Amino acid sequence: MDFLPHNLSEALPFAESEFDLVVSGLVLEHLDDLELFFSEIDRVVKPDARTIVSAMHPAMFLRGSQARFTDPVSGDLVRPGSVDHKLGDMIMAAAKTDFELRSIDEHSTDATFIEQFDMKATSINWPMVVVIELCRTE
Repeated sequence: MDFLPHNLSEALPFAESEFDLVVSGLVLEHLDDLELFFSEIDRVVKPDARTIVSAMHPAMFLRGSQARFTDPVSGDLVRPGSVDHKLGDMIMAAAKTDFELRSIDEHSTDATFIEQFDMKATSINWPMVVVIELCRTE
C-alpha cells in the first residue's frame, strides 16, 4: 500500500473515475471547504463506486471536544485544527455532487468504550461519530 501526503484544500492528484472505493476517516472536521472535498471525491470515483466518510459528530463540539492525539515519539498532546461543521453542512456538500446518499449512521459511546478510553461517564450515549455512505450515480 502506498501513502500519498496531500493538502485536501487543493484538487486531488488523480484522474477522473480512477477509484472503485474511497474511505475517508475522521477528516471532515479538519477541512474548511466541504464542497471541494466532496466534489473531488465525486470526480475521482468510477460510476457506481462507494464512498464511506466518517467524521467527528457535531455534537462533540457542543461538549467542547476536538480531535487530539498523543505523538508516539514525543509524548506531546497534539490538537490539529478543527472546524465545527453541522451535520447538515456535511450532507448538503455531498448533495451538490452526483452522489446518492445511501446511509447516515450516528454512533454513540457506551460504558465499555468510556471505560476503555478513560472518558467521563457523562459521555455515555453521546453521539461521537457520524458515518456517511455515498454511491456515485450517473
